[in-house]
Amino acid sequence: TGKGSAFWMGNSEQDWAKLEHDLALLANGKPVQQIIGWEDFGALQILVNEDVLIPRPETYELVEWILEDHTELNSLLDLCTGSGCIALALKYKRPLCAVSGCDVSFNALQVANQNKHNLQLALDFFLLDVLNDPIPTGYNIWVSNPPYIAINEAAEMHENVLNYEPHIALFSEDPNAFYKKIIHSFLIDATASFLYFELNPKTCNELKKLCSEMNLEQETRIDFRGKERMMKISRLS
Repeated sequence: TGKGSAFWMGNSEQDWAKLEHDLALLANGKPVQQIIGWEDFGALQILVNEDVLIPRPETYELVEWILEDHTELNSLLDLCTGSGCIALALKYKRPLCAVSGCDVSFNALQVANQNKHNLQLALDFFLLDVLNDPIPTGYNIWVSNPPYIAINEAAEMHENVLNYEPHIALFSEDPNAFYKKIIHSFLIDATASFLYFELNPKTCNELKKLCSEMNLEQETRIDFRGKERMMKISRLS
């Protein structure tokens, strides 16, 4: 059977009961990744549950951009790390890099640390409220996939996301609040050279304007769905 498979059909009554239970959950909209307990992210299998977002393929496109830009990495900070998927994927590909990830959710950090243990990768996850706490300095590269969906956008979203994935990782009263805080912190940290974001395409132009006002260079990329989904920020040369 495959690792983590919830649909293995055994012969005992217990096996059949488990199968029927899982199929009922699936019929009620529970994401299959939460039922089987993991999702593929690049070459890694990432443990997931209802405390973390399920890793998306467009997020791995952001990882690929960072790897494309940096054949070597010295130190990297992943803000709003959730399951740790971004930090873990970058550590896996750049094992000599000192990688850290932070999140406001203790439960999410438990998942990230379990993933670290399962994948046998040496990196650090720590508790941090990005909006209200000082962001640590000393990292060359910053990356973040923060909560960026406006609360009034919930009506447009699929029920399996709304009912089963953590709202704290999805929604923000101000969709640009995390971006603004992180950009301002990045600007005053002389150690930080590049900042990468996953974007809300609906507010991308506001971030471009903010970068221009703060004399920061920015570049965006389109994801495989055709949406402006990623941004790289650096200091003007």
